[in-house]
Amino acid sequence: MPDPSIYTNYVIVHLSIDKFDGTNYDIWALDIKLWLKSQGYVDHFTHPNVFENEVSRWLKIDAQLCIIIKSTIHSSLKQNFRTYETCSKFWEQAKLLYTNDTQYLFGVCQNLLTVVAPKRLDGTMAEYLDKTHALLHDFNELLSPAPTPSQELEQGSKFFMFLKLHGLPNDYSHVHDQILESSPCPILLSFVLPFCVCQVNTPLI
Repeated sequence: MPDPSIYTNYVIVHLSIDKFDGTNYDIWALDIKLWLKSQGYVDHFTHPNVFENEVSRWLKIDAQLCIIIKSTIHSSLKQNFRTYETCSKFWEQAKLLYTNDTQYLFGVCQNLLTVVAPKRLDGTMAEYLDKTHALLHDFNELLSPAPTPSQELEQGSKFFMFLKLHGLPNDYSHVHDQILESSPCPILLSFVLPFCVCQVNTPLI
């Protein structure tokens, strides 16, 4: 008897998430991972060592998963992933195209200030705590606890750089754009100090 299709589980536990449109990568990726974990297939985003007698079955399941995941992409982006026929290659390409640790961390800092700076609640206390908890999760994903004190200081420098970047006036948009286009995340002095030296008559900080 042939192996049952994963589409049986797909019908029972439907992958109902907002389609990936290029602007919601972090939420979409988290939902995809959670769904794969619930189905027991999260290893398809890695390169596991599959026993030789299981390769054929594993590839069949991988192809089915890839089709399902591609169905969650907005039609305007499908061309970007047309040639990727395995889950791992598809996942690597999505991450390469739509993640930038620098922009992501700036977004976390910006969202945090948007939530806490107004000193008002747009909703209930529970909703406020949910928002801040979600931002803490995103922050820890990018700047997880460092193994050494020097790396811990470097991470703190990155965080404060983005706080400073958030407060820049529009006249300094070129500095803003230059930092956000860099990857990996620069530390505070690598951008701010040279700029301040050159612009002594127009202090940045």
